[in-house]
Amino acid sequence: MATVSPVVNLSISDAPRYIWTAIATGDTINALKLSGTGARRGAVQISGTFGSATVVLQTSNDGDNFYPIKDIHNAAVSTTAAAIFEITSAALYIKPAITGGTADAVDVILFMRD
Repeated sequence: MATVSPVVNLSISDAPRYIWTAIATGDTINALKLSGTGARRGAVQISGTFGSATVVLQTSNDGDNFYPIKDIHNAAVSTTAAAIFEITSAALYIKPAITGGTADAVDVILFMRD
């Protein structure tokens, strides 16, 4: 079991992309503390080898208690296959969570802007 932290990537635009690479069931996944004020909008892309895993995107205001974030259509950001979701959030922390997989290695790429 690994500890996976988001890595920032500025290679495509001035706005950062945050990437959690090769997360797997049982990993400890560190949250991203978002900066800025007010609501942010963005997109999350989830892809890789799922091995029956479910990946959800979660948010928190205290960094301890995380809850599923909803997309712009008010559906939980949750998938068992490659997908992209458009989201908005004013929460302070955000992170993916993964459960139920075997031999899974999933990448989560989050692009957010104020």
